[in-house]
Amino acid sequence: MEAPYLSAAMGQEGEDTFTLMLPIVVPRPRTDSPENAAFPRAMTGIKVLVVDDNGDAADAMQMLLSHFGHDASAAHSGPAALALLAQGTPRAIIIDLRTPGMDGFELARCIRERASLRSVVLIALSGYGQLDDIKRSREAGFEHHLIKPADPAALLALLDSLKPLRPQGQAIPMT
Repeated sequence: MEAPYLSAAMGQEGEDTFTLMLPIVVPRPRTDSPENAAFPRAMTGIKVLVVDDNGDAADAMQMLLSHFGHDASAAHSGPAALALLAQGTPRAIIIDLRTPGMDGFELARCIRERASLRSVVLIALSGYGQLDDIKRSREAGFEHHLIKPADPAALLALLDSLKPLRPQGQAIPMT
């Protein structure tokens, strides 16, 4: 059986036309795909906040993390991130260091000043990867420093290695 096609034609009547025909394909589930074997789905997703002034980059990262089982949200500035943090505590925050206004270093320091956020894992995301850059991110309170463009498999592995936070006094389920 032949696959259905989507076609579009361009050109005036009586002139040469250009027709583009593309097959309409329903993709197989990603988990069965061998080319995605490097991206295993999280067994237990964690809550992650992505902070990047580039809205497209933040939203794309949020979608990627959500696709792989994490509860991800995005903020496009430091103040917007702080507003989201007032609503709940993520397990990890991925922060672009070079944002206008409140940069990632300042945001990390603000987060580390709040006792309720001290256990959050901070992940710096930067185009800068020299030893001085990494040292500066550590001094600001980041545990990890990823260089743009971040390797998605490495980022997912890092997030998957983090255990979800449990409120104090909450029992750990026995399975």
